[in-house]
This record gives sequence, structure tokens and C-alpha cells, in this order.
Amino acid sequence: MKEEATPDSLMEQFKGRGLKPIVMFTLIVHVVVILGSSVPFFVKKAFARGNSKRTETERIENAVEDATAALRKIAKKHGLNPQDISDQFSGKSRPGKAPAADPAASADEPTGTEDAAAAPDTREKSAYETNLEAKAEGPKVPDFEDDKDDIF
Repeated sequence: MKEEATPDSLMEQFKGRGLKPIVMFTLIVHVVVILGSSVPFFVKKAFARGNSKRTETERIENAVEDATAALRKIAKKHGLNPQDISDQFSGKSRPGKAPAADPAASADEPTGTEDAAAAPDTREKSAYETNLEAKAEGPKVPDFEDDKDDIF
């Protein structure tokens, strides 16, 4: 004969799992993700030659490769030419400037290495700069001495 359905027997189908299986699943997933994302790092460290075993020229070549890649990335980010950035680091002058035709006249002109404040500003000022330099009067302060009616 059939057993009668009680509320407890009907609710047994809806009971969830305990906390232990959920915690175990979470830990296992975290371990797999962390180890899986760390494999390239471990492989690189395991198969990389130490600095003490490499010659100075090999270390310089590796450093130049890393710097070149970084400069290209920075130049692409800012929309510049990588050669211009490396010239700035090496102290070379900018490629856009042409040398003066008369060497005697070039001695009187200011160079890029001198202080920028010492060189006179020969360009015209924009309307915005002119507006910034204009002195304008502020609001006038009301004269309280003329008020003879004191309400206090």
C-alpha cells in the first residue's frame, strides 16, 4: 500500500547539499585556476638561464630587446615614433630641426640646451592668452555706512 505524503517527505526533494561539498568544489576550482595561470611563469623560471651563466653581451642584448619592446609599446600608446623616444633617451637632438646655414649666426641664437626661460617668446599670443592676462575689476562692495536705519 502507498504511504501517505507528509510535508517532510515532500520537502526532501528540495533540500540542498551541505556546506562541505560546496567548499570543496570552490577550493578545487581555485587551485586549478591559480596553478593553470601560473604554469607559464614556472616554465619560464625553470628553463631560463641565470644571469651568472650568461656573458655580459648576452645580458646587454636581452636588455636591449626588452627595452625595444617597451619603447614600441609606449610609442604606439601615445602615437609617437619609437625612434624619437629613443633619441630623447640618448640625448640626440630632435630630427625636425635643420642646422643653421651660417655658423656665425647660429652662435648668437639660443640652442635647445639652454634654459627655455632665457629665450624670448617670439610667437603671437592667442585670444585666450590675451584674455587671461587682461585685468578685470571685481564686484564692488556695498557701502554700509549710508544705511542709517539699523534694525537691531
